[in-house]
Amino acid sequence: MELTRDFQTTQTLEQVVAGWKHGQVVALFGVAGSGKSAVVAALTRPEVAPDTIPPGFMHAVAFAATSPTLVAIAEMLAQQLERLPGFAEASERYTARFDETALGRQDAMTRLLVGPLGALTVTGPKRVRIAVDALDQMDAAARAVLSEAVKAMIEDSNLTGVRVLLTGRPGSLPDFGREQLRIDMSQAPAEEVIAYLVRRGPDQGLVRAIAAQTHTWLDAKVLADLATSVGPVDAPPEGVSLADLYERAITAAQIRVQDDKLLAAALAILAAAGTGPILPLGILDDALGVLEHPATAAQARDLLVGLDGLVVRAKPGTSEETIGLAHETLRDHLVCAAEDGRRSPRRGHEAILSVLERDMNGTAAAYSGYVKLAFAQHLWAVGRQIDAVKRVGRSLGHRPADNVTVLRAWLERAFAELGEDDLATLIIRNDLASWIGEAGDAAGARDAFAALLPDMARVLGADDPDTLAARNNQASWIGEAGNAAGARDAFAALLPDLERVLPPDHPDTFAARNKPGLLDRAGREPCWGAGGVRSPADRL
Repeated sequence: MELTRDFQTTQTLEQVVAGWKHGQVVALFGVAGSGKSAVVAALTRPEVAPDTIPPGFMHAVAFAATSPTLVAIAEMLAQQLERLPGFAEASERYTARFDETALGRQDAMTRLLVGPLGALTVTGPKRVRIAVDALDQMDAAARAVLSEAVKAMIEDSNLTGVRVLLTGRPGSLPDFGREQLRIDMSQAPAEEVIAYLVRRGPDQGLVRAIAAQTHTWLDAKVLADLATSVGPVDAPPEGVSLADLYERAITAAQIRVQDDKLLAAALAILAAAGTGPILPLGILDDALGVLEHPATAAQARDLLVGLDGLVVRAKPGTSEETIGLAHETLRDHLVCAAEDGRRSPRRGHEAILSVLERDMNGTAAAYSGYVKLAFAQHLWAVGRQIDAVKRVGRSLGHRPADNVTVLRAWLERAFAELGEDDLATLIIRNDLASWIGEAGDAAGARDAFAALLPDMARVLGADDPDTLAARNNQASWIGEAGNAAGARDAFAALLPDLERVLPPDHPDTFAARNKPGLLDRAGREPCWGAGGVRSPADRL
């Protein structure tokens, strides 16, 4: 609802609808604030553009801002497709083809979306329309899996009726060649902006002045919100930035809220939570209390009214209400403006963590869903990376391929922010290597451990128990990859070091002592299974 508030039908919307008549994929790209998410949302609400969008046009939509993992995106799309006649039955038929191990080795997009759609068969005049918004907010590993899923649908003769819309910033979208229409939204058309502003109703003397300073639809929206909420304002000066617009909007919110400290605390919490309606309203209430601004649910809702235009809400007025910042650029602005310590996102992260840790230690666990979604992110943001990695490890499911996708995202972040020698990075690499093997790629696991071991020996020491455990894992995956002799030699080389460093009855020593015999009898090392994934985090 928030994304399509004051929505105006644009040429871009018409291009998306028309583009699907000729190709299976439409790629909508543009800078932050160019209106990509609004177009996706409008496609799901025919009432905002009845001349362009017929009823029931879209079948499934996922917003990366509110579904931050690929597994969550796949689950959201599949859940919406359950309303499609025959999809649930097709999903059951597809799942029945595989045992649990084989299913666990399929990524979530294949298991929940591409496979069931193929079993359904979408050809001829049948259409299934799917959209995934904001690929730029997904990590590279998740984008790669999503790209392969879309490619699989394009190439499947049973899915010629599937249509896909992908949106993102320039450079974040895959190229599918002639099956794809690319639409650039980076610059909002001047005539459409003027028509939008006239309809919004700010002072007419401001319309052309605002339009002259507008580059994106977000510029136009923020200025129009400002002009209509606080009355006539001065025409924007030459070179006005989005930061200027946000500060004006925050100033307008201060006038409405009339409590600068409360507003700053709320913005710090919202900046920590992120974009889109993902934070339960109760956490905002409790976190405000942590920051010494206690508020009831009713008072928190009154505060949100004062933040109109800066926040988005889902299920407003209910016990399930969730909230978040209206746009990623607003969060970026609050992060960059963190010199105002009262608005610092770190302050918000710490307050949310206090609420979540108290909730986890209680009996009700009212926020368990949000804990699973975001607890590790908040831990990481305040510098508790080891705790974050341990939380990620505990939250992994029983599907190896899904776990590989999750861990690759965290590894990308660890490399970028911590470097290759940080203990958190080494823990993630160790866990990822094991799950790669569990997902069916024994050679990949073997090679991942081979690349990891020199770094573990250099950082932790050659005799560190975790280095020795990684050598044990590598030996196992050498055998799983088909080289029984190589695995036997690796275990033989490892055993003296284990006996020298660890107690003689240690499980790792016992395993290394007995595995060569198993290899002699069976010809290969049996896979540990998911329960055998050993992480350095286990002893922290």
